[in-house]
Amino acid sequence: MRAVEAGATFIVTRNGTPIAELHPLRRRSFIPTTEVMRLFGGDAPIDAERFFEDLEKAVDQGLSGE
Repeated sequence: MRAVEAGATFIVTRNGTPIAELHPLRRRSFIPTTEVMRLFGGDAPIDAERFFEDLEKAVDQGLSGE
């Protein structure tokens, strides 16, 4: 249980057959760089200019009362 609390996930088996997964309920506040790269390393780079243009269209970023 300490390992699960620390972030580990385990597959529970019965007679060698997976029947459940045991994982922590709390989210980790830190994700190792290796895991981030595994998840997103193959994605295309973000075009920052286009991203901010799209963000500006979707979200009012002005101060309240303007």
